[in-house]
Amino acid sequence: ENSGFLAIRYYRIMLLRDAVNVSVVPLPVGHVYIHGPGGLGANEYVAMFNETWIDHYGFIPLTVENFLHDINDDPEYNPSLDIVISRNDGRFVGFAFCRLEGSDATLGEVMAIGTRRGSRGIGLGRAMLTHSVRQLVEFGATQVELTVDSENPTGAERLYESVGFDVTSMKRRYQLSQDGVIRLATLAAC
Repeated sequence: ENSGFLAIRYYRIMLLRDAVNVSVVPLPVGHVYIHGPGGLGANEYVAMFNETWIDHYGFIPLTVENFLHDINDDPEYNPSLDIVISRNDGRFVGFAFCRLEGSDATLGEVMAIGTRRGSRGIGLGRAMLTHSVRQLVEFGATQVELTVDSENPTGAERLYESVGFDVTSMKRRYQLSQDGVIRLATLAAC
């Protein structure tokens, strides 16, 4: 910060130390899980992702090309760890994108999780999060990590804490304005 950078956003790194003992919360009536984004087309998945994240800080729309690159070009990607929630009428309303980290694969990570605006507040997030933790445990994880924006508009941090996640560290997003050019950097901090 003393080099002209200004901290403009904070992100909390949260860890669930005892993932093995998390109880799975059932989905609300009228919803079903689809494992992996393969249960829907790339266009449908990208539309759902974008509608889910549009009200979040720094949102940049996901493109079909980037989505396909993410799932096809990552040798560690495992579609069995991802879930999509569909209503009984076929509308896709939520997703969780997860992975195993590290060579021993005992650390799971919820990379992204979200629900469409009209489907928030009915328990989908809690059900999806606990289901994702259970899937990661079945694949060998003993702990699960995620990152949350400290100003998340959906109250996600409270949900994560209620499931047992604790803040372990912070990341800061910095901005530097030099000669009229704004530069952004995200750095880990203790």
